[in-house]
This record gives sequence, C-alpha cells and structure tokens, in this order.
Amino acid sequence: MTEIVLTGGSGFLGSRVREELERRGKNPHVFVSPRSAEIPEGIVADITDPKSLEAVMPPVQCVIHCAGLAHQFGETPEATFAAVNQLGTTNVIAAAAKAGARRFVLVSSVSVYGSGNNANEDSPCAPQTPYARSKRNAEQAARQIASDTGMSLVILRLATLYGPDDPGNIRRLIDAITSGRFVWLGDGSNRKSLLYVTDAARACVDAATLGGPSDIYNVVDETVTVREIVEEIGRSVKRRLPRYHVPAAAVRFAARVACSLPIARARQAGETAAKWLRDDVYDGSKFSRAYRFEPRVSLQEGIAAATKSNLESGGHATTLLD
Repeated sequence: MTEIVLTGGSGFLGSRVREELERRGKNPHVFVSPRSAEIPEGIVADITDPKSLEAVMPPVQCVIHCAGLAHQFGETPEATFAAVNQLGTTNVIAAAAKAGARRFVLVSSVSVYGSGNNANEDSPCAPQTPYARSKRNAEQAARQIASDTGMSLVILRLATLYGPDDPGNIRRLIDAITSGRFVWLGDGSNRKSLLYVTDAARACVDAATLGGPSDIYNVVDETVTVREIVEEIGRSVKRRLPRYHVPAAAVRFAARVACSLPIARARQAGETAAKWLRDDVYDGSKFSRAYRFEPRVSLQEGIAAATKSNLESGGHATTLLD
C-alpha cells in the first residue's frame, strides 16, 4: 500500500510539499495536472474527472490535496472555481476513500472567513469571492465524505503564501516596487498574516505524518504591517519608496465607486484596493499547539528569496493566492 498520495505536485505549494516529503524519507505517489506547464515525474491526473481519477488512485494510507485553482487576477467564472476546487476536492477524497485512505489533508485558505481581525477557527465564515466560496464548499464536501467513511480529515486554512516563483500577491507587489510603479494607498499601518511557502509545506507534511488531531486549523506566520512588507521589499530590491500616500478615506471612496460600475476591470481594481487597506489577521495558535509547529522563515529571509527569484525571472505575476 502506498503511504502518501500528493495532488498538485507541480504547483507552487505542491512542489515544496513533495520536496519536504522526500527530505523526510517519504516517497510520495505524485499526481500532477494535465494542464501543468512543466510536468515533473509523476502521474497525470485530472481531478475534475472522477472516473479517470479513481483509475490511477492506488491503495493509500494518506492523501495530501494541494491541487486547485488559485485566485485569478481577472474575471474567472464562478463555475470554473467550483469545478476545480469544490468538485475536484469531492472527487479526490471520494477516490481516496474507495482506495482505503485513513487520513486526508485538505489545503484550504483563510479567505473563507471573508476578512480577518484575529479570526480563529471558531469565527464565522463569510467568503466574499468565487474563489473563497469554492474553498469553503470544498471544506464542507470533504467533511461530509470524511464523516460518512470514518476518514480522519485535517483542513489547513493557509494565510497568503509567498516565496520564490510566487505567482500571486507578493510578486505583484515586488513587480510594482521594482518598476517604480508603486503608490502608497493608505499609510501602511494595516496588518496582514503571511506564510512562507516552505513553512506551509512543512505544515502539510506534519498534518499528514505526525498523527495529530483531525480538525480545522489556521496556519499563519507572525502578523506584519503592510508598511513592513513594502519597506522590506524596497530594501531588498534597492528601490526608494514614495514619500507620500493617498489617504485611506479617499481610496475607500474610490474603491466603492469602482465596485459599483458595470466594468469588470473597474470592479477588480476597486476590490483590490479595498482588500489592500483592510486588516487580514488570523490566529494560528491552535495548529501550533496541536502539532508543535513554528514557522522558520522570517519576513526578511522570505522577501529576499522572493525578490531574488522575481528579478531572475523578469517579474509578471499572474494570479492571486489568498
């Protein structure tokens, strides 16, 4: 029997989970998407096709489910997120149950809360985007199947990920600062929870291998302000930051106007500006206690690695990972 199956093994997080498993002496059975630009050694598996997925799922003890569609910067139909994140998760955990899996680790997102003001796992979920709704629905589908089959289920709600080859939020910020296009929206005093990608990978492997409690967990690093993030990027890329900022009240007003317009790009810009200004802070103490987990990569180290990778690849973020 295979010990661990890993889905999404070619992705930003999944590739690091694979490396962490191998570092610990594990030999995971890796599923990769047929749409992956670069397919490493592994089994091509389409999680949206339940029959083909069942055909390649071996008898297995544990599945780590990293595959999914990230928050796209642009208009992605809600049905697309639902097909990949919600139905795809349902297909994977159902196939895992049929293959005899006793444990399932589901990678989810703190975006299911809607916004965070020190939100913990008991805080109400109010997902506000198609991506967030698909992740919340995936959680609920997985919980139902786990309950029906007696499978142990660990749901990890990860904070915003960043690191080398980051395809999302932090990379977009690095692009803007490096190119001189960055503008302060607000004074940067609002707070964010981040998580370096290799720390996220360690959390996934811990949840799969240490035999800790089945539950829902937030996984986050220490809270930082937007100003701390921006200034760290500025130091790393050796760029001077603007001295002045657009007042938060003016940005919020403009964001409300933009969100009310029947123009997709205007709504996207308004939503992005509103999200930039808000606090997104989450309590990760429950997972730290249950699995004795502590992030290892500091903001300074993580930003240095992310900016180095970004400069080497020429920038151009494509997606937003909540």
